[in-house]
Amino acid sequence: MADIQVSGKTFRCPVVIGNKIEPKLADLVRERTVGNRLFIIADANFYALHGERLLKRLKQSAKNSDLFVLPSGEQFKNQQT
Repeated sequence: MADIQVSGKTFRCPVVIGNKIEPKLADLVRERTVGNRLFIIADANFYALHGERLLKRLKQSAKNSDLFVLPSGEQFKNQQT
């Protein structure tokens, strides 16, 4: 598992990359986030396969979680969407 930080001028966002982290997801979120709100962006293919399960795991973290689903496809992976 790898931890990286994505930073901009006004934000910092922890990113965790790894295999089979779903069972640990609630603990990872609690350990690596500040505040009580999460915003997750996923494409429609990911959501169809994992979305409901992901939201269920995130609810275990006691954080308010919102999931925004983008259409699938490279043409939607840009700053305008």
